[in-house]
Amino acid sequence: MEPDVRWLIIDKASSFDAFKKNFVPKTQIADSVDIGIKTHYEITKKLIIHSYFEYEFITVALRNGLLLLEFTLNHYYEKINGVKCKMMLAASSKWFKNQNLIEGEEEMMVVDLIRVIRNYHMHPQTHTVLPPSAIDVIELIAVWINKLDERVSKLLSLD
Repeated sequence: MEPDVRWLIIDKASSFDAFKKNFVPKTQIADSVDIGIKTHYEITKKLIIHSYFEYEFITVALRNGLLLLEFTLNHYYEKINGVKCKMMLAASSKWFKNQNLIEGEEEMMVVDLIRVIRNYHMHPQTHTVLPPSAIDVIELIAVWINKLDERVSKLLSLD
């Protein structure tokens, strides 16, 4: 397969190895995180890798990353409460904030920003092609998953 020509104009993506080094998220999901969440994240990273050959897979990767965030919140809600989460993303995020599992500026970065991006992509009005910076949002989600896992583990160890 040939690289998508859109990557070839970016210095940091001059070869497949350079692309992987500079654009594929480096964050690893912690060992303590559920295997389903880790698998979903690895699939998201594979979509990013495939974008080297079909640029628009960045958009697909971001959408998958947003679903990963929602899946993660649902998983930890169930882990804490013993029942499935039936809330929409906004209500679920608010619940996690009220439990002090979303802290400080994470509310703006993780909850508000990602909810806006998610709603835009889950209810599209037009075809969208995202810039490489969309990968930063996926990295942010991965970092936050590790933080949430640590906080939930701490919370459950207090019980």
